[in-house]
Amino acid sequence: LNQRRTSGAQPPRGPAMEVQSEGGRAEAAAGVMDDALLHALRDNTGRGAEARGGGPAVNRSLSADEIERRNSLTSRLDSAIETTLRQRTTVEGGFLDRMLAAGYALKTATVSSVLFTSKPLAAGMCYWQWQLILSLLSLLIYIRCAQFVQLFLSAGPATYHLVRFTVLETRSGAPPTSPGVAGFGILLGGCMMDPSPNGTTIVGNTIEVTCNRGQELDGFFFRTNHNATDEDPVRFSVDASNDGQTWTKIGAPSFRFQDDGTVLLRNERVDPPLERKQLVAYDMRLRWPWLIFFISSFPAGISCSA
Repeated sequence: LNQRRTSGAQPPRGPAMEVQSEGGRAEAAAGVMDDALLHALRDNTGRGAEARGGGPAVNRSLSADEIERRNSLTSRLDSAIETTLRQRTTVEGGFLDRMLAAGYALKTATVSSVLFTSKPLAAGMCYWQWQLILSLLSLLIYIRCAQFVQLFLSAGPATYHLVRFTVLETRSGAPPTSPGVAGFGILLGGCMMDPSPNGTTIVGNTIEVTCNRGQELDGFFFRTNHNATDEDPVRFSVDASNDGQTWTKIGAPSFRFQDDGTVLLRNERVDPPLERKQLVAYDMRLRWPWLIFFISSFPAGISCSA
């Protein structure tokens, strides 16, 4: 190209050199060259080279600022042409044409046709209506994330001295005369906690776990008995107390997380496994599915069971 400016010789032409110095292909590189570069390309290509000392003597009527400006434009023009040629020679054929076509499609898309373009997000950002929608959606997600962080930090295990498991209905439908389980205990962080030294006591259809100190818990578990399945509990209640007089219900066969992060207990029938001495655990910590639904919507709650 520099040789063409100084001697007038034409550079070799081919698939990779389809850039004309005046108009034509220069317009196709509008995404790379600005209006000032195109103006310099049409009018001042040769004079820019002269101003840099690569040709005849510089016109003395030009001021030093004008010469410096022309030198700067010519340098930027060289860089733009080189970038265009590199793109044409290093990528598959028709790449620039597809880029120009995609840019034209984005500019000509209407508000109602944004979602049907190949780049809906980029097309939508060209219209204030979609900008407003995306801004409101981002604000909603931010608010939900902030609410979740607050709930997550405020949620934690409760502390009790007494926890009891009471069978309300058995699999056979007969009135319960025993707990119908091989064992019952409490969970903390998904781990089984040892209630010793006081241990557990069984009275009728109730198992009571006693802790000499306040024990934190966020769940409970039981094991199916080693006898017939008729005595398996399908409805039960788990209550906790610190004084043995005032009891708070903390567990049921099924539960769900409400929108405010609290647990809603539901006394629905839930059949335990038929396998004997099978562990059935109720982990009542906040769960990731609840987190996803909480952030993305305003759920009424996520149902959970063992």
